[in-house]
Amino acid sequence: MKRFISFWIIVIANISPAFGSNLGVWPINPRIDSPASSTLIWVKNNNKNETVMLQARVFLWSQVDNDDKYDQQDELVISPPIVEVKPDSQQIFRVMNRKGQIATGAAEKSYRILIDEVPKEDSNQSSQLQFQMRYSLPLFVGLPEGFVNKPMAERLKAMATTLSYRVVKEPIPAIEIINQGPLHARLSNLNIYNEAIADKSFQINKGLFGYVLPNSVKRWPLDKEQLAAITESNIKIKFEQEHQELHLDAAK
Repeated sequence: MKRFISFWIIVIANISPAFGSNLGVWPINPRIDSPASSTLIWVKNNNKNETVMLQARVFLWSQVDNDDKYDQQDELVISPPIVEVKPDSQQIFRVMNRKGQIATGAAEKSYRILIDEVPKEDSNQSSQLQFQMRYSLPLFVGLPEGFVNKPMAERLKAMATTLSYRVVKEPIPAIEIINQGPLHARLSNLNIYNEAIADKSFQINKGLFGYVLPNSVKRWPLDKEQLAAITESNIKIKFEQEHQELHLDAAK
């Protein structure tokens, strides 16, 4: 009997459409909004010599007790669910709403698309250590009522007003970001600054920091320097989403 030991390398989509030497995935921030009923994901096998077998699934995504939770769902289906992609070739996956056109609602729904490389069996080895890639993309569905006809800049400004933060020190120092609105927050390039001191700022992170889903709370740990900077008086926090600068207020 052949024995296989597989390690999953999880790639969270953030900035570049290419996430490694084997696969390229695009778009990295797909949406399905009314009146559409589906969206497309392109996957390119960049390997010029080997075929890759891919399995694609869609999970309902929630944030509970500071954890990202993925649950089985039957609202969206992805096709094909499993496919072989030849060297230097592309494959299109279609994500479809089973009930047809997306309807507007009170809040957008959050999903995760997982695309896994299926392990290959090597007939020449009785035991094999394998490193497989998992690509994880966010998928948001259904702009809430009141946001459908707003330009992106106005949507983001309205979303930012529903966000707040607080600093917690137990069990470990962390920034807790609260989203009380119907749209997700995608936080990038978090910076602490002081309006009274123009040249004084402190970067919490560069690039993607993370997501806070609608009506959810998420924490991120702070190191000593970050904790010292964020607990100074008269500080403010700014971040970017869709290349737009937005502000994060302290919770009251």
